[in-house]
Amino acid sequence: MFQYQLISFQSISPPDTDNQNDWYQYVIANKFNRITGYRSGKQEDVKEYIKMVMDYQNKKLFINNGGFDKQSFTEAECFM
Repeated sequence: MFQYQLISFQSISPPDTDNQNDWYQYVIANKFNRITGYRSGKQEDVKEYIKMVMDYQNKKLFINNGGFDKQSFTEAECFM
């Protein structure tokens, strides 16, 4: 299947503008695409966010390949 999966997740140094929060880098990928993202916050919150991003990307793949209609997206997903 071509669904996105988490490839890597690691703590990174914060940017100079924000040295008070924990920062993480993650990579999600499928057979054709690779997405690298950065997020600050508590580790469990960032992992939950990554799961949401992967679910969103996988829904887009399903729709683009003739799956369910776009009305299946939640309001929050429309702003990602």
